Amino acid sequence: MVDAAPAADAKLWDRLGLRRGRDPYILRGILWCGRCGHRMYPVSMAGGGRRSYGCPYRCHGLVDAAGIEQLVGDAACRQLPFGVPDEYRSAFYAELLVRVAVDAAGGLVFTWRTGCEVGDAAALPVMEVVAR
Repeated sequence: MVDAAPAADAKLWDRLGLRRGRDPYILRGILWCGRCGHRMYPVSMAGGGRRSYGCPYRCHGLVDAAGIEQLVGDAACRQLPFGVPDEYRSAFYAELLVRVAVDAAGGLVFTWRTGCEVGDAAALPVMEVVAR
């Protein structure tokens, strides 16, 4: 018997216009280098090694993809009253975030679609818009 809840959830996310993603790099296009201002790109290690993101000018060493994706997911969860299924995270983050920059110290600076950085009171309306 097929569980109706995941099927209903999939229909809801599809109705929102979000596409299911198969790309293992869910931060593709929104992760930026805070030092030089260029977009960071996915890097696959030969032989199926660890997934990473790297700056094209090598301002940082390689950034572990799983670790940074977890940090971004945690930040998004603090802004939202609901979870996002894995297959929709890439599309959802692209709608929610303008960019995530990795600063010189390895910290993350979030720019939300509201134009605010994480923690700003003005970032809270994102929850209301998305939850409708």
